[in-house]
Amino acid sequence: MRNLPDNDKIRSQVESQGIYNSRGGSFWSAWCAYISFMRDILNLDMPILENFAIEEMLAKSCGWVWWHENVLAISDRPKELYRDNAGRLHNIAGPSISYRDGWSLYHIHGVSVPNNWIEQKNTLDPSLALTWENVEQRRALAEIIGWDKVLQNTKIKELQRDEFGILLEADLPESKSSRFVKVVCGTGRTFVLPVPQNMKSAHEAVAWSYGLNVVEYKPETRT
Repeated sequence: MRNLPDNDKIRSQVESQGIYNSRGGSFWSAWCAYISFMRDILNLDMPILENFAIEEMLAKSCGWVWWHENVLAISDRPKELYRDNAGRLHNIAGPSISYRDGWSLYHIHGVSVPNNWIEQKNTLDPSLALTWENVEQRRALAEIIGWDKVLQNTKIKELQRDEFGILLEADLPESKSSRFVKVVCGTGRTFVLPVPQNMKSAHEAVAWSYGLNVVEYKPETRT
């Protein structure tokens, strides 16, 4: 037998939403799904659900909504929306979010970046990833350009190598003794990935990148 939720708790959550002059529309679809489940599956019945019907309609048909006494602004839903595994806006190949009128934003793991960093990445100077003032954007830029190209502009020390790759160390602005692992993927391409400073071997660093330890991670066999 399933445990039914406390109706008083649900009621207080719904009523606490009140009426504000901005709503999330489709961006708040999770909230609408929660309430509609209580209504349609668990048969929750309360007068305020009549007001919720407005919220549900907005979530199905539009994006953000702002209303005032004599002005109502309704935004379209995004044409494209890309996020990483943590739910942050992210797209290394184009806009992270874009609309049909051409307006768009660019992000790398939630960090806002200029559009030319993505659209014209082949023209970027790798040294910018070491000198750009904003540290978060600097990390994003390094991912866009590729750490292999960025590290060509700094002194690198090889710490260890094994069948999994090469463990490297470099002094970066505001991040001394940063460690990286250089690997060759199954397609023959070379990648350099940032890893924690406590990594002692390339094997450990590659295993860490997969969320595993050295005992759990084995070499991949391609056929």
